[in-house]
Amino acid sequence: VEKTKKMAKKYFWLKIQEEFFRQKEIKALRKMEKGPLYILIYQKMLVYSLQNNSKIYFDNVEDSFEEEIAMKIDEEEDKVKKTIEFLLEYKMMIKLNEKNSKYK
Repeated sequence: VEKTKKMAKKYFWLKIQEEFFRQKEIKALRKMEKGPLYILIYQKMLVYSLQNNSKIYFDNVEDSFEEEIAMKIDEEEDKVKKTIEFLLEYKMMIKLNEKNSKYK
């Protein structure tokens, strides 16, 4: 008889403001071609960042930050890159440390 171990699940909470979809930046992102996909990518990045206190680290597993995030959240690199460009431009994401490539 094989014993099965129960894995303890770890839960994190992501609070989204009620007006998330009414923000001018989200509205602008949504109007773009593939905008709804970019919003989904942004939300996947937010969820991924929960395990590191709202930060995303570039671990140098891939050649670029965008490529690494795409791999981690199972999205296409070019779509992730476009999303990150938008987030940085509108200060919805900031680069915290050039040396370690830490983003928030």
